[in-house]
Amino acid sequence: MLRRDLHAWICNRLASLLATDPEEIDLDTPIQDYDLDSVDAILMAGDLEETFALEVDPAAFLRFPTLRSMIAALERALAAGSALDIGEEFVADPAAADEAAQKPRK
Repeated sequence: MLRRDLHAWICNRLASLLATDPEEIDLDTPIQDYDLDSVDAILMAGDLEETFALEVDPAAFLRFPTLRSMIAALERALAAGSALDIGEEFVADPAAADEAAQKPRK
């Protein structure tokens, strides 16, 4: 799975839900700024599971500060063949979360 594939899929799916162009989706905008409701989060989580065979808790859309940090965590989960762990990924500061998402896991 290439990073751009996951990035493109998330931007396209989110844009579809929000009735906007994928180019309008910014990875560094706080996820909460997209005003996703619980139904949107459940739909996207289910679609991620179907498309990428990856278990995603809909709460991830509330727990990650930015799409960039969420995509990085999704990539790690895909590489490990495990479910997305939202508990240890949450950081209230988006810059800190993105920095943490760039660090390799042990």
